[in-house]
Amino acid sequence: MRVLLMIILALGVMGAALGEPRCAGVDNSDVECLNYRPKQVHIALAGKDESGNSNSMSVSWNTKMKTDTSIVKYGTVSGQYDSTSVGSSAAYYVTLNHHVTLGDLKPDTTYYYVVGDEEVALSQEFSFKSAPLSTDPQVRENW
Repeated sequence: MRVLLMIILALGVMGAALGEPRCAGVDNSDVECLNYRPKQVHIALAGKDESGNSNSMSVSWNTKMKTDTSIVKYGTVSGQYDSTSVGSSAAYYVTLNHHVTLGDLKPDTTYYYVVGDEEVALSQEFSFKSAPLSTDPQVRENW
């Protein structure tokens, strides 16, 4: 029994050393991990390029506990996140609100992303499609 416990602990340390968040794969009965899991993930257009085309997205979420970082890992292939943006968090009553802006997005492109803190907990995967390019000022204004 003792050897089995040592193996389980070693595997947990190896998972953390390999870059897997501490709370990855932990079920909902672990209250500590639940407090670090990202909740209420929202997106909003965040900026325009010099031609007036939307090219940035703001991602926001909350946690019950403060994390060391607020990151969004993202890419154009599901499960492959080749870009990372770092943001900030601020306390609001009993939660921490996190905000990260993704800039210089390719137009009319689907992005896949996860949010959170790489050391503690990342969210499930979400996706969005960036705004298309347009020469019509009215279309740009509506995006």
